[in-house]
Amino acid sequence: MTTITKLICPECRYENEAERVYCHGCGARLSKPAAEAAKNEEAQTIETRERLRRMMDNRGVKARQWATNIAKLLFGSCIAAALIQMFLPPDLPAATGKDLVLGPQIGLELENALFQHRGAQLTYREDQVNSYLGTVFKRKKVSLLDKPMLDFEHGIAQFGEGTFRMTLERSFFGLSIYTSGLYRASTQDGKFAAANVGGLVGRMPIHPQLMHYADFLFSDAWKAMEQDRKQVEKFAAIEFHPQTVVLTAPVR
Repeated sequence: MTTITKLICPECRYENEAERVYCHGCGARLSKPAAEAAKNEEAQTIETRERLRRMMDNRGVKARQWATNIAKLLFGSCIAAALIQMFLPPDLPAATGKDLVLGPQIGLELENALFQHRGAQLTYREDQVNSYLGTVFKRKKVSLLDKPMLDFEHGIAQFGEGTFRMTLERSFFGLSIYTSGLYRASTQDGKFAAANVGGLVGRMPIHPQLMHYADFLFSDAWKAMEQDRKQVEKFAAIEFHPQTVVLTAPVR
């Protein structure tokens, strides 16, 4: 926007164009210093307006830079928080005591219940199952070490209402890393099925769809328990309750 500066005649107060020498109204000679002052005023007005425009533009650039820096900070904070959650151990049951002798007998009890075909019900607590798993994994230690730089440490089962969670602890140069798979168990037409409903890396939740791509983290553990899994699949029913599991053998 351009401002048109007027030169006011000191005699008749007529507004003349800035470049005029004589007043258009009365013919009086106009003062050149006044004309130059008017031009200078106009130039200063334009310069001030341009300075303000540049100032506002710089503020816009700084505001965008500030917003970008804040976004980077928030993104970095989210990444840091996720990494912390990944390396924190999940809530796990207390370690099984060395005096638990029922654990290692579970495999034999399952085999006998299937052989008798009398519909026997077998109930086990978490600590008994974990004691048995400790024996199984210790026996299959070699097959559990097939992942480079990840040493197998423990496998821990947890039971909820209709669900069970398997957590594997591995060490990476002495740093413990926990991966957990959450499954919902069911029996249909005499067949046992376990559907993945999520998981954890440390304490960070993993969506069930993403867990399908993480099966390789559990493949060696499932392979070590293959014989026991085949026995469990032969049972007529399996029920998971908080800290307990109940298996019902088939009837001949």
